[in-house]
Amino acid sequence: GSTDFFFQSVFAATAVTIASGALAERTKFTAYLVFSVLMCSLVYPTVVHWTWGGGLISRINIGDAVYSDFAGSGIVHLTGGVAAFVGAALVGARIGKYDKDGNARTIPGHNIALSVLGVFILWFGWFGFNGGSELVADDLVPMIALNTLLAAAAGGVGSTIVTWSRTGIPDVGMAGNGILGGLVG
Repeated sequence: GSTDFFFQSVFAATAVTIASGALAERTKFTAYLVFSVLMCSLVYPTVVHWTWGGGLISRINIGDAVYSDFAGSGIVHLTGGVAAFVGAALVGARIGKYDKDGNARTIPGHNIALSVLGVFILWFGWFGFNGGSELVADDLVPMIALNTLLAAAAGGVGSTIVTWSRTGIPDVGMAGNGILGGLVG
């Protein structure tokens, strides 16, 4: 019904925004709008049908195992990630990403405070995504919320430990990336 439509609309928009992050500042706005319409009207619905809609992938059984993607980590994030990869391959590297010898350069973030705010907004929204994926307010929702919290925290702590041990200093931006990685996982 309308709840499922709204839920899938938000997931489709999420898949689109994953690709927008990979292409930010390197594409024209009109091209992004065309991509968004095609992604939301053709690509995402096809993938959802193949998986959650009883289509091709949902019918593949390996022994007793059947395809399951509780909160969309495969459907939403893999679809958005593949679109981001294809888009980035077509558009090319950011200007200034490589020096004249082909060595990669770090491009620091422009506003770490806004980046951290964005991470916390996404983290908060993930409680709705994961808890809402249950599609009912039952006794599993608190455990789903706790798992969401612990996954994000583990991603943030893990990425901080790795970055700190490799560079000698903690990196707030990498901690945010770790939190988002934990949420996706």
